[in-house]
Amino acid sequence: MRDLGLLGESVFSAWCADAGLIPNGSSVVDKTGWDFYVEFPFASSSNPLDLHKGPCECKVQVKSTDNRKRSLQIKLSNLRRLATAQMPAFFLFLEFDGGSNAERAYLVHVGDDLIAKTLKRIRELGEGVALNKKTMVIKYGDAELLPKANGHALKERILEYVGGDLAKYVSDKAGFLSSAGFEDGFGEMRFTTEGEQNLQDLIDVSIGAKGSVPVSSLRGVYTRFGIEDDNPFLNVKDGRMEMPDLSPTAVGVIRFKEDVFSVGVSFPARLYVSPFNSCVPQEMARARVESDFFDIRLSPYTGAATYNFFFGEGASAALKQFRDLLILLGLIFGSGRKLICEMEFEGYPLLEFTLACSSGEFAYKKELEALESAMRLASIFDLGSDVQISLQELIKYADVIHNMERVLGLRGAFRVEFGVEGDDFDASLPVACVVIVSVPLGGHVLGAVITVKGDVLESDDGRYTLLSTDVEVEKKLVTPRGRDIQKDALRGVLDSVAEKYSSSFSVVMMDA
Repeated sequence: MRDLGLLGESVFSAWCADAGLIPNGSSVVDKTGWDFYVEFPFASSSNPLDLHKGPCECKVQVKSTDNRKRSLQIKLSNLRRLATAQMPAFFLFLEFDGGSNAERAYLVHVGDDLIAKTLKRIRELGEGVALNKKTMVIKYGDAELLPKANGHALKERILEYVGGDLAKYVSDKAGFLSSAGFEDGFGEMRFTTEGEQNLQDLIDVSIGAKGSVPVSSLRGVYTRFGIEDDNPFLNVKDGRMEMPDLSPTAVGVIRFKEDVFSVGVSFPARLYVSPFNSCVPQEMARARVESDFFDIRLSPYTGAATYNFFFGEGASAALKQFRDLLILLGLIFGSGRKLICEMEFEGYPLLEFTLACSSGEFAYKKELEALESAMRLASIFDLGSDVQISLQELIKYADVIHNMERVLGLRGAFRVEFGVEGDDFDASLPVACVVIVSVPLGGHVLGAVITVKGDVLESDDGRYTLLSTDVEVEKKLVTPRGRDIQKDALRGVLDSVAEKYSSSFSVVMMDA
């Protein structure tokens, strides 16, 4: 009587020998889940970057048959061993059609799909089940058919699955094994909260609008493939629930406009929608839109909205973002109009609502003007758009920033008053006053050497006044904030400017 199992193993061994593979047979029949541990030769490569890569190796279980059913019951114990093996694993189905030669060969890769099906089936059966007495049907067809029933076709197909880097294959398989069945999360929490206020607080916690809420009967269980574990990892009677490190439901942009045709001001924003909205009355549903400097809490079904602005101590923002924020504050607290608010978030249609504004005096008008000047200064000094500034810095240096920008813009007449020491000053000549002006801006100190030229008037106390529109920016200076100024280099700049005018002007060097 023919022994199909032994015949299949003999054919497989012959194929491996013909293709240069080393088949190591299992010493324990039907216990290991595999029949052969197959070693491949090193791939020939002259690339030094491939020198460290090991050759392919895999486990193969050979199944022989005379029929063409193209399906076979495999013990779950064997499937589990192949699915969880670190190295690649395969089933080789050989069809003999009643003869002594394999007419067709089908190679089934124990890949992600088969691994997931195997683990899910084991999870469904639960603990204490003898897996060697349970089976799962493995089907194969044209997609698994080798082009030729020989060792070379087998070798090429295995390498197609494994690729040229066995270590990467092993790493990817390990990663899939550890994550399979957790696609919808690793656990479930069940809890009870009592009273309408606690329920509303729970919704607020879920959107990051509140820190914690009291709960009772808190129970947590692990789930894999949607099946709960019998043993909870958390089971307490009373406690407080927090939801730290919430991830936004979506990210996008929030835009405020005075009318439908205006550009408005926009801010990157994060949307948080409570997962409990579908479980509570509509009037309790909540969502929150958060930006770096404000958040808006919305009741989608009632139309109610509250907004909060916050300027943390030392918090800073890019100049344009800060300017847009102050523009928005001016509109909300000073325009007395209704703003159009547009929200664009990934996966959501355009959301619109109106925001009623109050009438009053805008508290940050001076700072807004200073921000406009700061943006022009950043452009003049080629600093780009990422200069950061805080509200405290803006309040402190608003006048200096505005005056610095006016000086460098060469706008208007300049009045300079000065006194001189010694007798070598000639007031009959045109005067060139060389002045250094500077201002801190973000992480920089911006400076400029300017020259104001013209005739002077002498006062009774021996001082001089120069009023002129003839102003020239000689040199722009940028240094990192907090770094000592190189005095020799600065002196060199001043000396070159003085030399430029010394032949025709009385040069006056002035402190900033």
